[in-house]
Amino acid sequence: EKIPIELISSSGAGETPVAKSERVNLVPLGGDPFWTEFAEPVAVRAFTGRKRAVKALAVSPDDRCGLKRALELRVR
Repeated sequence: EKIPIELISSSGAGETPVAKSERVNLVPLGGDPFWTEFAEPVAVRAFTGRKRAVKALAVSPDDRCGLKRALELRVR
């Protein structure tokens, strides 16, 4: 699914303050999550393939610093 860049409110490593019921973690077990938080809920597909609306999404990018820089440049 494509998420409009203007909906991204913040991103980074560590934990997110978003409630567990409003987030999805797509990081493999033992991975280091990189969270992206959204200004409003967005529809994403979880591991099961089911769509749900979330306010935060965690992925495990190969280049987390590069992803962080790219998001910061586009969100400004």
